[in-house]
Amino acid sequence: TTEGQLLDVLDEALDAKLIEELRGEIGHYQFTHALIQETLTSELSSARTVRLHARIAETLERLYGDKADQHATELAHHFGEAESVLGVNKIILYGVLAGEQALSSSAFEHARTTFDRAVSAIDGDDQRELYGAAYLGLGRAQLVLLEHVNGIRNLKTAFDWFLGTGRTDLAITTAEVPMPDLSSIGEVTPAMEMVSSSLSIVPAESHSAGRLLANLGALQALQRSDYETGNASFEAAMLIAERENDLPLQMRLLSLSTLVKLIHGDSSERRREALEDGERAISLAEISDDPYGEVLAVYTAMLPRLITLANFQDTERQIRRVLPAVERMGDRHQLGRLLYGLAFSCIAQGHWGDTSLAVERAAVLGINAAYPLPIFAQLIAAWYVGDADTASEIQEQ
Repeated sequence: TTEGQLLDVLDEALDAKLIEELRGEIGHYQFTHALIQETLTSELSSARTVRLHARIAETLERLYGDKADQHATELAHHFGEAESVLGVNKIILYGVLAGEQALSSSAFEHARTTFDRAVSAIDGDDQRELYGAAYLGLGRAQLVLLEHVNGIRNLKTAFDWFLGTGRTDLAITTAEVPMPDLSSIGEVTPAMEMVSSSLSIVPAESHSAGRLLANLGALQALQRSDYETGNASFEAAMLIAERENDLPLQMRLLSLSTLVKLIHGDSSERRREALEDGERAISLAEISDDPYGEVLAVYTAMLPRLITLANFQDTERQIRRVLPAVERMGDRHQLGRLLYGLAFSCIAQGHWGDTSLAVERAAVLGINAAYPLPIFAQLIAAWYVGDADTASEIQEQ
């Protein structure tokens, strides 16, 4: 096909309104409707579709040249569809690059899917260079999405591979991956092995040791119910974080400390300390450039406030502030938690309409089954506004 023939075909498609030019991008087109694309694609044989993806993948890679990594998601898709023709090496390469880009932009659901495809494509020694990176990325995404068991297992796979190939620096980086919510981590031994082994390698009071001690304290206090030992690890980590002026690490430590003190809150003094740590975490969240850490801080600070019936107005404000970030992350678990916190904050202030909106939002996302508290919040709101029919329906649920 000559360039002239191609332009003629494009003009015909434009006139028929099958495609349209992308605004501000000369020479780039998109289908006017997804059904048009699906219809045309369905008319191609599987073999021809694979060959077309192969041609597209190789052509785009050549055109992008040194900037190919900036188009990793697009290339990973086309190489993935052309696996039977082009093999798996480029699927893994661009899959890892695309996954890392997704992690950096807090698109955790997309990152998990992308890394999972890269990991599934690994089938031989010629891909070993990217083996650790693929498992590390997958584990990081899974931890954020609260898939703790699989996340820890994949991090341990990456950790062992890095150590076995002499990449001690990357092994330590793997053990430093934040473990923000360890309430359902399952078997704790792999995580403890990573952290303990790494602490035996790094200098005792180094910045790296601070990140590792944060994980160690969480494992000790939340998984092994050893409050004193875990709290000592947090205190040692905080000294390092303050010395290094590491605000994200300080915020994370305060968030973890809040959770630990609530869980081990066998005295009014410890509950008061939990509230204080949560307030300090919130103050850092206002100035820290760490979106996920900010969300964790708001969530953990919310808990002692709700328990002690304190500061509902600011709790509502903080939750509303971070909800857009949680939605961009695609983290339904954190979204569910924050929505029920929002519902109860609204109840405490008599904002019944906002209470119902928060619960309905959770219902649209299918979160109610995992988080029953929004349903309870909606029930209270229905009672207060005198909506007996709705209250009766909710009670049935």
